Amino acid sequence: MKEIWKDIEGYEGKYQISNFGNVKSLLCWTGKIYLNKPKMLKKGNQWNGYKTVALSKNNKIERKLIHRLVAQAFIPNPENKSQVNHKNGDKTNNCVDNLEWNTASENQIHAHKTGLKKAISHPGIKGAENNRSVTIEQYDINQNKLRIWCGINEASRELKISAQNISSVCKGRRKTAGGFIWRYADDRC
Repeated sequence: MKEIWKDIEGYEGKYQISNFGNVKSLLCWTGKIYLNKPKMLKKGNQWNGYKTVALSKNNKIERKLIHRLVAQAFIPNPENKSQVNHKNGDKTNNCVDNLEWNTASENQIHAHKTGLKKAISHPGIKGAENNRSVTIEQYDINQNKLRIWCGINEASRELKISAQNISSVCKGRRKTAGGFIWRYADDRC
């Protein structure tokens, strides 16, 4: 397949996207003037694994999802579907052949069918019985292990400590929650 370039909507004459998911700037800033010299842009990574690119317009930088730019430029969307699905589940493969427009519902069904997303547990099931619970360990300030919990919500309910604060400690965003140190455990309950 040959690489084809199209202007990015809203950035016509400034940036282009290819059917392979590459992005280039048509103008190069030298520090003094813009030159008509195309330059490939560096791709960034979003926290959830999607590739992004930074585009500038009117002295404002916006991060754009590359798979959406490819779909908007190359894939017709007559039903006005809101999401872009990666057919093979690989969020880094932004080639037009790997993308399709989907509804949120179609995207969820695809994720479950391909095993990209595990079945959601029943909301009434708690602790070790809930397949979404993550085992955590509770330590005192002196790093002595006090207890293993079968989920953040279980510890939160029993100790009356905010689940968000416990999660923040596990993720390294806070030092303590409720006077304790918390860590994700290696094993499940």
